[in-house]
Amino acid sequence: MGMANLQDIAQLASDRIGAVVGRARPVARGVALLASACGGLAYLVGALVFRGSWRYAWLVVGLIICAAPAWALWQAFRRLQKATEALPRTAAELQSLTGDRTVRDALYTLVERPDDAASAPLIALGKELNTLRSAVSSHRKELFDLWETITAVTALPGLMALGIVGSFGLLIFSVVAVLVGLAV
Repeated sequence: MGMANLQDIAQLASDRIGAVVGRARPVARGVALLASACGGLAYLVGALVFRGSWRYAWLVVGLIICAAPAWALWQAFRRLQKATEALPRTAAELQSLTGDRTVRDALYTLVERPDDAASAPLIALGKELNTLRSAVSSHRKELFDLWETITAVTALPGLMALGIVGSFGLLIFSVVAVLVGLAV
């Protein structure tokens, strides 16, 4: 493989990462807004339904419980925002690592994927970057932007799951709290 070919592969991998980041940002922002609304609703319902010392406990503990899903999703969005700013440097940083066989193999694997980054599921795209993340991990201190960009995409499925499951849990809590409040 010639150097021009390795530069092209690094550029293609960078473009693929950029496509994933571009698709993931609006999804993360939308789900973060939804989680914020669910958390706010659950917090308000708890504050209205609980009485006495339970209310005071809820005002403290409930804030943490209700904010956690939204925090996870806003964290994912913030990471993707930073990744967007770092994308112009990603190809050059990947090119600087083409001498590392592990990184080179991960780049080939990433570029040879048959699915299109514009239409493939985001979770699958995030998972396929785990090999590159492992390969780049030993260089994370000197190539901080590349590491942060890859981490933003690979951490997205976990943060989204935490935010979505937490939001559904808060909605269920809200319904149960209202029903209990009406029955008492």
